[in-house]
Amino acid sequence: AKTLRMTATSTEAGSSGTQEGFGNILILDHVNINHEKGRHDVLKAFYYDVLGCAVDPRKIENIEKGRKTLWANAGINQLHLPEEDSAQVLAGKMILEYSSIENVAKRLASPPAVLQGTKFAWKARSDGGLDVT
Repeated sequence: AKTLRMTATSTEAGSSGTQEGFGNILILDHVNINHEKGRHDVLKAFYYDVLGCAVDPRKIENIEKGRKTLWANAGINQLHLPEEDSAQVLAGKMILEYSSIENVAKRLASPPAVLQGTKFAWKARSDGGLDVT
């Protein structure tokens, strides 16, 4: 499987599961990252359209209204994205692993227009993975 890294390094197949700075944690259920109030357009473009996270059905009403917390599902994990006055910048690493990264690369090559003028950026790595910020 190829990985998409969000300013991260990936675990190689067959490793012990230990990553620098992570100890022996095997799973992290969810992460809370605040987003700028009124910017659901950016959240939808990045997490759902580009990264391919699934919309949690319990938060569809918030997407339709364009306010409050959204949940982006990545497999069995969730990103909780509550509204605040300003966006929170995660000072760390998150790794998403895909069985095939080609569709993600295609979406990155032609991102939604709403991401222009933001800090959104990406680059292909020599190992076939992607770094996304």
